[in-house]
Amino acid sequence: MRRPKKDIQLTSYDELLGLEETPEKSMNQVVEIDLAKLYPFKNHPFHVNDDEIMAETVESIKTYGVLTPALVRPRPEGGYEMISGHRRKRGCELCGKTTLPALVRNYTDDEAVIIMVDSNIQRENLLPSEKAHAYKMKYDAMKHQGSKGEKYTADMVGEAAGDSGRTVQRYIRLAALSDALLEYVDNKIPMIVGEKLSYLKPEEQEWLLEVIINSSIFPTKQQAEQLKECSANGKLNQSYIYAVLLKKESSKINVAVLDAVGEMIGPGVTTQEIDDLVHSMTVRMGGIQAPLNYEGFPKSVCTSINEVVCHGIPTPDRVLQEGDIINVDVSTIYRGYFSDSSRMYCIGEVSEEKRKLVQVTRECVDLGLTMVKPWNFLGDMAQVINDHARKNGYSIVVEIGGHGVGLEFHEEPFVSYVTKAGTEMLMVPGMVFTIEPMVNAGTSEIYIDEKDGWTVYTQDGRPSAQWEVTVAVTNDGYEVLTW
Repeated sequence: MRRPKKDIQLTSYDELLGLEETPEKSMNQVVEIDLAKLYPFKNHPFHVNDDEIMAETVESIKTYGVLTPALVRPRPEGGYEMISGHRRKRGCELCGKTTLPALVRNYTDDEAVIIMVDSNIQRENLLPSEKAHAYKMKYDAMKHQGSKGEKYTADMVGEAAGDSGRTVQRYIRLAALSDALLEYVDNKIPMIVGEKLSYLKPEEQEWLLEVIINSSIFPTKQQAEQLKECSANGKLNQSYIYAVLLKKESSKINVAVLDAVGEMIGPGVTTQEIDDLVHSMTVRMGGIQAPLNYEGFPKSVCTSINEVVCHGIPTPDRVLQEGDIINVDVSTIYRGYFSDSSRMYCIGEVSEEKRKLVQVTRECVDLGLTMVKPWNFLGDMAQVINDHARKNGYSIVVEIGGHGVGLEFHEEPFVSYVTKAGTEMLMVPGMVFTIEPMVNAGTSEIYIDEKDGWTVYTQDGRPSAQWEVTVAVTNDGYEVLTW
């Protein structure tokens, strides 16, 4: 005799959704909830924009209603926190609807985060900032749940979107950026650059943001690497950030102007014509002439001829003659950052005395550069410069020297070229200063013209020469910024 058939057990709606029966019958139910009682997920990383996609969502809701319920959980303070369905809620608002169908579940915080991320992460055209915050939230939630091993967890985090563990780690790294910088990664800064910038400390990121806002210049991959390395050494400052980002632009003007001076200078040219060229070209390239009106200086450039050591004032009356040597000192402000350099020019045929002085002075600068490296002293550089000048029978001006360069014309430190090795300030990565020894053919003594209060002369009337470069100390040496 056949046994009677057992009752057929149909799979319930709850079971199909993977829900367990609970005493709270209001849970695990699809119910209509007032929009006013629905609150966005805490730190929800995905944008809800009123764009073309939203317009399509609105039309769909108008025509068919909300086809897929939202997923929410009760809030202790009342109402419901949305886990999924943020865009559907916005679509309902735009349609004029007052409720949204939603499935109510009592998920833990970590469960809710994981579901929230997985329900959105496969959307097309997600921004780097959205994926960065989303993956970071899911990664932390999975770690809380006991996932072991960073690589393994990262692989699991990316499964829903088909991203590798390495890709997930890159996005999570971006989450260390400030919101303002991360927004730039969405539209201005490449992701690889953003990764490197994410290693900067919060204060350093604020400095960088200020520089970007002031200059409208964004770091390249190489520049970001420089900032990252300098930050790792604990030596990053705002002046160095300006130097890294703006050096090419500011130095481009300085170098181009001095190149142009070299093309036009010669016998019969007045120093006023040099000043006119520097002024017009600097302005045309978007810069500001730093010397003009600086503490009352009346011109855009310093032109120092023969026995003039520095700060010579251009004038229509001073005509360059065969045999003169002249230092042209150009300083530029570009979007708040200063650049500074000078060159010597020999006018026609010059005497052997002047020619050698110009050459040795350039050698002094080159030798000084060899001593620019992290953890050397400024005195190490000064010693080799002074030794070379003295070996050739010359002297170096004591009272006037180099200086730091950045957001001010002359910053600390004062750079002397007559001090001893092992003395003065320590050179550290990120430090920016000028090397500009003023080498006299005779005595190092000088005096200032009492009439103009600027022009500095050698005491004995013999010629003086000066070359100037601006240099930045890097992690393994130096980089010449302007020359």
